[in-house]
Amino acid sequence: MPKRGNTEGSIYFQTSKQRWVAAITQEDGRRKWIYAPTGEQVAAKLPAALVQVQRGIPFTPETLTVGKHLGNWVVGVRPSVRPKTYRSYEQLVRVHITPALGKIRLVKLQKTDIERFLAQHEQAGSSPRTRQYLLAVLRMALKSAVEEQLVFRNVASLVILGQDCCKSGGVAPAVRPTDRVSECDTRIPLPLKIMRRQWPDSRF
Repeated sequence: MPKRGNTEGSIYFQTSKQRWVAAITQEDGRRKWIYAPTGEQVAAKLPAALVQVQRGIPFTPETLTVGKHLGNWVVGVRPSVRPKTYRSYEQLVRVHITPALGKIRLVKLQKTDIERFLAQHEQAGSSPRTRQYLLAVLRMALKSAVEEQLVFRNVASLVILGQDCCKSGGVAPAVRPTDRVSECDTRIPLPLKIMRRQWPDSRF
């Protein structure tokens, strides 16, 4: 299979790994590699990758899952928040969000995944206020992913909670029009006493 120029992506066979490779030069000069068992398969993947480069959509490692990113985010945010706030974030991520969404590849996470997750919590009896906090943590973590150019958009910001959340006594923050978040949203950390009441069997 003939090689192409950098603007088209270069396709070649990697003898050491016995696989075909497509190499693309990104705008910042870095190279992105795509792998497949056959030349036809790697060539089929190339057009979508080239469009991604042209649109400035970042490439994220295929092994990066929602759970791994959430873990990295919690560690990174710890120095900038109070200990009580950190404990709230860490418990929400470890006990509830990661078990449900953690295995999904970060770039594959969809709005419907989060809506399904919140619906399951509602069916399990969690309060509207609790769902607000779960969504708020997801929004913050995914906002960080956007800033790090790991994903193109924050899908959690597209999720709208029902009006019952607004009537639950939660405090809604000031929201800029560009945030595209629900008016029910809150970024106030979930107090540990509320978490204990919601999940008495958890070790908070």
